Amino acid sequence: ARRPVMAIPGIGRSRGAHAQAKKWDTAWDFAIADQAVVQKLFGKGGTELQQELMGERVYGVESESDAQKSISRTRSFKMTDDRQYIWAQAMQHISYCVLKMRTQATMTRGISLWLRDHQFHHDGLQVKLPQAMDTEEDITPYVRKAFDKLVFRMPRCTQIGFALWNLVPKAAAQFSLFESPAHAIEDEHLQTSMDGLRKKYGREVVIRGSALPVHHRKKR
Repeated sequence: ARRPVMAIPGIGRSRGAHAQAKKWDTAWDFAIADQAVVQKLFGKGGTELQQELMGERVYGVESESDAQKSISRTRSFKMTDDRQYIWAQAMQHISYCVLKMRTQATMTRGISLWLRDHQFHHDGLQVKLPQAMDTEEDITPYVRKAFDKLVFRMPRCTQIGFALWNLVPKAAAQFSLFESPAHAIEDEHLQTSMDGLRKKYGREVVIRGSALPVHHRKKR
């Protein structure tokens, strides 16, 4: 009852607008809403979300599965040319994907970043990393370079997406000849601490300063 309806995985901007129009402001409001109305608005997926919120298992749980080969996340928003806000969205994607990657004990050898404008034109870049990485500190500089190139080519957009690909099992750290081992160890300790906090209290308990514009807009 204390969680907003938009916090439900599967309730995005479009569904959230419909839910708020019906005055389903919290996850509890949505869970106990008239199933016929929910199904009319959201289809079968909506009623399945209600069942899951009430603790009913909709699909069986696979106890064993292969690790994902890639992890991605994308979000749409009102068209903007605010680079700080677009970058904040990218930082949110990085945090989400890195946490998911580390949870399955893998590392990435490549990243992708893409933008979409109001006419549904896409522009993107793929970057092959010099070595397998699994911390936000290591990955973010490569994302930033790709981002700067993309926003120059598409300064106004309505969506940004991010992906980690060519995932490999996590191995012992291999230090670069041009990097201080102490710095790499510090990055790993920082990432491990953030992972622990996010798993225990939720992804948004630790927010990087550059991601704050997204959270400020959410509170408006």
